[in-house]
Amino acid sequence: MSRGPGRVQQTITDLIASDPHGAWTVREICERLYPGWRVEKKHRVAVTRALRRMKLPGTWGVRMLHRQGSEYYLYDKCDEESTEHADYLGYWKAAPMGFAAWKERFPHRIDEARKSCSEARRYRDASPIEKLEIEIAELNTKIGFAGMAGISPAPFRQQIAELKEKKTELQKAT
Repeated sequence: MSRGPGRVQQTITDLIASDPHGAWTVREICERLYPGWRVEKKHRVAVTRALRRMKLPGTWGVRMLHRQGSEYYLYDKCDEESTEHADYLGYWKAAPMGFAAWKERFPHRIDEARKSCSEARRYRDASPIEKLEIEIAELNTKIGFAGMAGISPAPFRQQIAELKEKKTELQKAT
């Protein structure tokens, strides 16, 4: 029997509530959870496990950073500021510039964040059938990349067949 969210999950929920436009790396969450401590692997593992197991509110999600170290970050997929900040964390955290300066210097990254948020909102607001169509289109794109990378497209084709079957069932039900 569950006793509800633990301390780590509750801290993550409070962090999201305190800054709904924010984005944080696992390390930054650890620094808030364990102030004054040296963040070690066991701390990062605890936070990563909590993020994997908890039901995040709304459109919040976890992705891997685009830099060395394979760290993850927490952000809101449908919020432009959160997505921009996540992009900054992933690519430019090691650079000697603040977030505001980064936004001015790399306006194309802001445009990409807007596009990403628009796609996330389109999926969020779609009907169940439209969501399946979006997922099928994404898998078709993956098949194209798999061919270029020399990866077998068979698993993607299997997923597409399953999604098309679900779509047919939903269409019959309506």
